[in-house]
Amino acid sequence: MYDDPSIGTCFKETVDKMGEVEEVVETPVVEEETKPEPAAFTVQMLENMRNLVEVAVGRGAFRPNELSSVGKIYDEFVVTFNSIKKSKP
Repeated sequence: MYDDPSIGTCFKETVDKMGEVEEVVETPVVEEETKPEPAAFTVQMLENMRNLVEVAVGRGAFRPNELSSVGKIYDEFVVTFNSIKKSKP
């Protein structure tokens, strides 16, 4: 392959080895899909969240222009919370 006698034997062997192409076969890794478990809230946790919003509003944590949005979310939450609380023994 190399006709130039000035190239050392070690260099020739290295180039020969580098010239060899190994066939690399990559096997795709298939990861199992895991679905997150749905969040489970207790009635006590929901009651604490309601109280948290009430305290935050009472302490002025929201700007006046945000209060209508917070109030709408709070009202929907309370309606849902009350229906859940009534259905639980």
